[in-house]
Amino acid sequence: VRLNRDPLYYNRGGMEVFCKDCSHPEDGVLSAGGIAYLQYTRSLSLSEAMQVHLEKISLQALKGYVLSCIQSLSMGTLQSIRTAEGFL
Repeated sequence: VRLNRDPLYYNRGGMEVFCKDCSHPEDGVLSAGGIAYLQYTRSLSLSEAMQVHLEKISLQALKGYVLSCIQSLSMGTLQSIRTAEGFL
């Protein structure tokens, strides 16, 4: 059972999210703040969503998850994604 403020976890290079009980130590973490941001902004336009403040830790976690989704959709490892992980 996921409590409201619990983070979710994802396999790097994938899009599915899991609770802590189903996760592995090497999985990425999508913080509660990042989850709340996604829930709040899903009905907003991109320009409106970009105006919503997200604290640094949640922003970093969300960027990691988005890069994981891009990698999954590309069905491979892209050099640009691997390089961007260090900067984003």
